Amino acid sequence: MNRLLIPAIFWTLIGCGPVEPPKPSIVTQEDVTAPINSAPKSDPFPKNLDIYRNKDGKVACPVMGNAIARPDLSVGFQDHKGVRYYFCCGTCPEEFKKSPEKYIHK
Repeated sequence: MNRLLIPAIFWTLIGCGPVEPPKPSIVTQEDVTAPINSAPKSDPFPKNLDIYRNKDGKVACPVMGNAIARPDLSVGFQDHKGVRYYFCCGTCPEEFKKSPEKYIHK
């Protein structure tokens, strides 16, 4: 019994004792009756720039065509002739630099 009691006292003294479980969050009636996805959807991309978008109006990589949901999910961007282009992977910016006109009129 002493073999179990000593570690328990040690852990309690240094602050590693039992941890209280988290308290449940309170759900109100408004939370339950609020429509799903009722928050306004905003475009996370800069509003003061022209940004390359595909034919569906989504921001997309001009090289591969992959949609990019948010700027922080891209590997970077380049501005060319007043338009900002976001890229989906590490090779796309270099391909775009080689011949941007090839991808602009895609």
